Amino acid sequence: MALLVTCDDGSVWLTDVGWGGTGFITLLKFESDKEQIQNNGVYRLLGSTQQRFLLQKLQKTIIQVNGSTKIKVKGKQWNSIYRFDIIPRKWEDFKEMCEYQQDDEDSYLIHNTICAKQSKYGSVAVRGWMTFEKMFVDPMTEKYKWRKETKSQEELKEVLKKYFQVEINFDLKPEAKFEAD
Repeated sequence: MALLVTCDDGSVWLTDVGWGGTGFITLLKFESDKEQIQNNGVYRLLGSTQQRFLLQKLQKTIIQVNGSTKIKVKGKQWNSIYRFDIIPRKWEDFKEMCEYQQDDEDSYLIHNTICAKQSKYGSVAVRGWMTFEKMFVDPMTEKYKWRKETKSQEELKEVLKKYFQVEINFDLKPEAKFEAD
């Protein structure tokens, strides 16, 4: 699903800013083949047909906590974030997949703990047992402030409380082993 907003002046904006980890943090102008720079990256929208689109993000250099470089980008390497169309939809169009994601034992979301939040200056995330915080050095570089694998339910719950203001009184099921981006 894509959230598009048309303003009084006729401009159209992609407004899915709550997307988390790799997503954009301010609105993107709905224009094809134009690079748009934000604090957390460089994006472009590609139109494959009149109604189908692909959102991409330029790959970044990632600096580890110890100062080594995990990913060193040479040249322009675009990663696809998501594909969407602009055909109007109703809630019923999403109902089956929503029910699958929240109820089916085969759902990726049922067996993982995933939480991410971005700000103007960086991001913090929980993926499985892995927790980390990054800062945006510039649109093409991110640097880890800290990164660790939590060792217990209590430690994981403390990260959720401290960074996301989420308090829970049940055990999580972080089965996945994620390597942080």
